[in-house]
Amino acid sequence: MQQSTEFSQFFWEDSEGLLWIFGFEGLVKAIPNSTGYQFEYFVNNPQDRSTLSSNIVLSVADDPLEPRRYLWVGTKSGGLNRLDKQSGTFKQYKREQGLPDNVIYGVLAENPSKTGGSARTYLAVVRTWVSVASTYGQRQQKLYGCRWLAGQ
Repeated sequence: MQQSTEFSQFFWEDSEGLLWIFGFEGLVKAIPNSTGYQFEYFVNNPQDRSTLSSNIVLSVADDPLEPRRYLWVGTKSGGLNRLDKQSGTFKQYKREQGLPDNVIYGVLAENPSKTGGSARTYLAVVRTWVSVASTYGQRQQKLYGCRWLAGQ
């Protein structure tokens, strides 16, 4: 699949040294090869819930428990996504699964069994081993951007 990305805001290097490019046109995996990079594109297909939930990607981070297997992706309108790096499929966490909002500005790792994100009005925590989302915060407080903290 050949696609062009005219604008990208962010880059992330994962635990395996792969480069992830993201912004307003989905998520791009840049795989180094002998002539430069090979690109793999991940975009939303509204008919397929195993794809990226929104093409506006705001944050990414390795999973603290299995960094070689999973990448967490925060989106502007599609909630929090977990990419299975081996299969190329996504698990979507949205309001329907307990998130306070579908806008995730940052991804945060509290410890190896929890991954969270800063939503517009709350901090959301996803207990990855049971796939349950919890929310913390008050409506008037806004969290814009969280840094990725190493799991204990």
